[in-house]
Amino acid sequence: SERQTRRSLARTGAGIGAVSLLAFFGLALLLARWAIRPVEAAWEQQKQFVSEVLGYKHSSSFGSYVGEVRPAGRNVKISYPFYNSPGEQCYCVECPDAIEPVSRKGKVWLRYAGTGAPAAVFHDAGGYRVCAVGIPLEILKNEADRDSIFEYSLGLFAK
Repeated sequence: SERQTRRSLARTGAGIGAVSLLAFFGLALLLARWAIRPVEAAWEQQKQFVSEVLGYKHSSSFGSYVGEVRPAGRNVKISYPFYNSPGEQCYCVECPDAIEPVSRKGKVWLRYAGTGAPAAVFHDAGGYRVCAVGIPLEILKNEADRDSIFEYSLGLFAK
């Protein structure tokens, strides 16, 4: 009958549609993996370069919730506040990166207040030296603090 034919056509159409949708999804997934492969390779090369040449690695995408860095060491009372919430003064870094040395050739020289996570690393590779900081220094709230950190970091190169 006509009613059975319509039902049969609807089931067939739904089946063909479902199979087509699954095939399209599978093809899209394969193409996405193919397209991402060079990006993954470049990301791994970048991480390897940072680790081997610059002497640090990313350890967390949430280094601090307080918005201050402090010199590494015990009983340090100095703190350098930075912009960690949106405002008109300066752009901010709400979730600063925590970075850490990859070997004994590196040392942490700034830490985030609140978490104690490493905020800056100095790496002495023998033939060259690297100073890496997890936040852009222009987000420090006070110019005197920026000057102090720049002066200290330049002093690391002189030692």
